[in-house]
Amino acid sequence: MSNSNTQAGWYELLPQTQILTEQEQDFKNKKKQWKKKKCHGNRRLQRFRKRCRARKMNDQTIKMLLTMHQISNSIQKTNQKTDNDKDMDDPFTMNINNEYQNQFNRSPSTRTCQMSTDHWKQSCKLLPKYKNLSYRKFKHLLSNAIPIYRNRIQQCLASMEMLQFVQQLAVFMCTYFQLKIEEDYWNYIANLSMPAVTWLSKVSKDVTQQNSINWDHTKTKINIQYRQNIIQNKLHQTEIDLYNHLQQYSSSLSMNNKLPFEQSINIIHNALLVLIQKDLHCFSTNFEQKKILLSYDINYAHLVKSFYDLNPIQEQIDSVQSIWRSKLKACKKIITQQKKQSSMSDQVMVQRIIQGNSSIIKTTQHKLDIDGTNQENQLSSMEYFASSIRAIIKARLNNIEQRTQQIIKFIYASTQS
Repeated sequence: MSNSNTQAGWYELLPQTQILTEQEQDFKNKKKQWKKKKCHGNRRLQRFRKRCRARKMNDQTIKMLLTMHQISNSIQKTNQKTDNDKDMDDPFTMNINNEYQNQFNRSPSTRTCQMSTDHWKQSCKLLPKYKNLSYRKFKHLLSNAIPIYRNRIQQCLASMEMLQFVQQLAVFMCTYFQLKIEEDYWNYIANLSMPAVTWLSKVSKDVTQQNSINWDHTKTKINIQYRQNIIQNKLHQTEIDLYNHLQQYSSSLSMNNKLPFEQSINIIHNALLVLIQKDLHCFSTNFEQKKILLSYDINYAHLVKSFYDLNPIQEQIDSVQSIWRSKLKACKKIITQQKKQSSMSDQVMVQRIIQGNSSIIKTTQHKLDIDGTNQENQLSSMEYFASSIRAIIKARLNNIEQRTQQIIKFIYASTQS
């Protein structure tokens, strides 16, 4: 018998279970090799570090930029799904000490966060003006950002040169986080249901005004993309400015002073993060309120579009617009009353409002219910309306009421914080 036949016979004599076991083992070994080949770490983080090193950034600058990216994601984590890469928790990335983690997450007063329009001049009023602060005032604010490190922060800011450097650093960091908030807002708009946005872009302003649609006609698809590109360019420029600022100051130090600088900048950077997040809270809340109200406005526009798609006669259009205007007028009156109550400066009166919130809510709901009863009476008298049109009218009335209740919640939140 030949050698090949002998091997074949020997293979046939093996138990079937042993053959399967050897095959399974070979498969497992190959699978491990495949897994090893696919494990390349966090590519996103690696590419970011590579870009930073290509710009000749030092480790301290890269670490600071990584932390800023990490914090900006944490600010927006309740609004969008972000990549929870475990490698972003690299020891290389600075972490906020557990001792003051609660202080970093604490929400300050939101008394001025009641604007819901897209007027930049109004939103800009909510931004901190670090550049306009005196050195003494800025030092006081930063030193008290983390009370347990107050003395150490004051020691770090003892020299005027260091204080000037940190104040300008605060300006760049604040601009970065401000742009990240705006970027999140415009990305949200871009991801909205475009059919309603397209329809709003095509109809005249007269249609939106007659139907009381709260919509900015500059929000076309092209303008939204244009705005996103502007913000991306500004973010890129801010990162460059931040890098140049850090490099310029670091290069001016002697070798003996570089180690103390790296130690102190860690404390200063953490204090800046706490201070900036607190000071940007109203600005961030303002954009979050815009996003919430925008969802109502888009639904509002969709209902109006559905109404016009049914080709109503002019008499029906006039009647429906009258019902909607009446509802909006009643709701605006309620909102105005609540704003007046919340704007009282006397602390005792504010405390009474806070304690009586439940009764105020019941009163507000009672007013809305009375107004809703009047609307039902108007609808019942319009028997010539088709059921589809009546359904759209009711849906929009509910939409107006829900939007009003949401605005009132914003007002209550500002008085309670």
